[in-house]
Amino acid sequence: MNIAEYRKLKRAKKPKFLRQDAHKKKRLEAKWQNPRGHHSKIRWGNKGHRVEPRPGYGSPKEFKFMHLSGLNMIIVHNVSEISKLNPKKDSAIIAASVGMRKKAEMVKAADEKKIKIVNIKADFLKKVEEKFAKKEKKTEKKEEKTIETIAEK
Repeated sequence: MNIAEYRKLKRAKKPKFLRQDAHKKKRLEAKWQNPRGHHSKIRWGNKGHRVEPRPGYGSPKEFKFMHLSGLNMIIVHNVSEISKLNPKKDSAIIAASVGMRKKAEMVKAADEKKIKIVNIKADFLKKVEEKFAKKEKKTEKKEEKTIETIAEK
């Protein structure tokens, strides 16, 4: 069975885990919070009431941390970590702490090795190159102005 198909099946069976009385009161967020009431029917696990999250609702080990494409998602911080990945089994997630310039280098390295990067859009490299070109133009203009001011004095 395909991973995407399996996840759709599991998602259809899995109930929405909402906080107790979230459907009654607007001020309560529609996210899970453990029921703490002494007589809470949800805490007791009574039939006909909401169910609590349990380990049985989770994904099986072989599908956990996998992308929908069937590749393992691995967080990378530099180019050397990308070179260690296997393009048939792994996909990369570039860490949030990585800067723009280093990220561009990593994307180029991944393209050469044909590794899929999950958290990067297709037009990322174009945008980055345009950004760097604009920065270079700005610095050139500043340098010209400083040279002109020095020449005037």
